[in-house]
Amino acid sequence: MPRKRKPSELFVPLVPEARLHPGFNHLRTSKAEEPARLMMSEVYKDFPDPDGDFAEQFQTEGFNARTFELYLHAYLASSGYGIRRQSPGPDFIATHSGVSCAIEATTTNPSGGSALRLADVLDGDMSGEALEKKSTASFPSDLEAQSNLSSTSDTMVSRTGSLTSGRVCPS
Repeated sequence: MPRKRKPSELFVPLVPEARLHPGFNHLRTSKAEEPARLMMSEVYKDFPDPDGDFAEQFQTEGFNARTFELYLHAYLASSGYGIRRQSPGPDFIATHSGVSCAIEATTTNPSGGSALRLADVLDGDMSGEALEKKSTASFPSDLEAQSNLSSTSDTMVSRTGSLTSGRVCPS
């Protein structure tokens, strides 16, 4: 199958409006999101798209994962890593100080391509009191659990039970 050509603009819809992800549609149309659009468009200019599907997936069901890939690309590039994206997988081959590693970006998303709302995370209570309780009770224990993980481990199981394999690139 011939490779699709990368669209030059990330925020020009490629699919009918009914198929656009709600997060993409908000990012595309909100005046308040203009700085984010400009920054993401700038990163996208230098972002290799080996299979030509990135922009369409970013606009539809792959919005969260593709946003994370743009972030990783910007982070790696600004941190001095050499980046290769010559095939659809893995997402990146990052090289620094003569060491290369493969990175496959993954995200946990709501089912059905719907947008995650803060109310879903807080079980419907978005009051300041609920936010305060969650930030003092849950977040510190999450950070403590993460700090107990070894950065050189080959396998890590997250709190959601998904398995991630690989090695952390040296900084």
